[in-house]
Amino acid sequence: MFTIILWLVNFFNAIGIADIERVHSSVIGWMLSDGCKALGLDVKSILLCKLFGKEPSRFFSTITVNVEIFNIDILIETEDEPQTKECWIIENKIKSNQHGNQLDKYVQIIAGEKIGKEPKAKLITEKYKEIPEEHRHFCFLTLIDEKPQGGSQQKWLNSTYEKLYGILACALGNGNKKHEHWIILNEYAKCIKEMNDALSDFLNHPTNYSQVFTDGSKRKDEKDAQYLQNIETASGKFGCFISKCGLETIFQKCYLGKRWNEYLENTKKEHKWSISESRGNAALDIHYPMIEDNSTREKYYTQIEFQNGTFKVQITLSKETTFQKNIFLNRWERVFEEIRNELNNGKKTGRWRKNLSKSNNNSRYISLSFKVVNWWEKNLSDVWKMIEICENIREKLIENGNCKEVNS
Repeated sequence: MFTIILWLVNFFNAIGIADIERVHSSVIGWMLSDGCKALGLDVKSILLCKLFGKEPSRFFSTITVNVEIFNIDILIETEDEPQTKECWIIENKIKSNQHGNQLDKYVQIIAGEKIGKEPKAKLITEKYKEIPEEHRHFCFLTLIDEKPQGGSQQKWLNSTYEKLYGILACALGNGNKKHEHWIILNEYAKCIKEMNDALSDFLNHPTNYSQVFTDGSKRKDEKDAQYLQNIETASGKFGCFISKCGLETIFQKCYLGKRWNEYLENTKKEHKWSISESRGNAALDIHYPMIEDNSTREKYYTQIEFQNGTFKVQITLSKETTFQKNIFLNRWERVFEEIRNELNNGKKTGRWRKNLSKSNNNSRYISLSFKVVNWWEKNLSDVWKMIEICENIREKLIENGNCKEVNS
């Protein structure tokens, strides 16, 4: 037994569970299932209700768990003594983002509706459509508070891993501590607590973790023993934990999302926006209405992006357009160059740069960019002032490009 315990102490972190959503889904599903003997059915019932914010808790006669079914991370079926059937859906997000109408699709699947556009729409399952709507529950489980998106967003409760840890810790206190499964769950609780503690310390002291903003694109084989030792010396145990688990990008995304939400709350502004990532760097994408050429009626997408300290005011050609890339670039390059020179006080070189689609890339975009060096060390209230400058540039691009805003 002593050997087994030693092995488990570092097991979850050793397999890199912190950044693997499927492993988290499997563990969460297992601890609620009949296969987990550490918790009684009454404790599992309370755990489930608390995770979904259902108070007071109810007690179920059966809890059936499915993981990765119908593209749903965790799907749980319960019955209580009067044989009332309910279903509980968990969408688990740690590193990835909501995309498209993902949450809406899961609501439709449970309702027994067809998914997709006619005539290719498909029926996924009708198993749950007889369950009354008030007995269908939806939980969006994330590392930090992230608002559910889509037309069905009001049906989804956002719950966090911090809340999960508190609920699980309470359940373990009422579990069977003598069973080996309790040891496994206790180690999992420690794992998510360390992840939450690391995130909290990072969000409160971001300047102590410069590597989170600079090393998101590093591969694991680039993080040798000397690298990790340097990180631990500079940022402590949490810095080393973040690097070992490859959490730089998701922590960037958490930081950007949190600070951007604070900016919107303080300024009372509204924007259509999303957090994405590329090459290990988180990106804040602010979306604006499409614009249309007054002469050709050709439509373009516009957005402002902030990634790795760089603001970009970007115009992209719709994928449905008939324009070829070189025609698109010729159409806009002069307009962008004129405004760039104006921003750089008449010079062709300066802080503002013009960026074009790469020759070997089929995407068609052109942008003006401005770099803020070591942006995480600055007051973000000052950094966000660049948004207004970028919006003024966007308006000037629309005017000089002989375009107007149109509904998408």
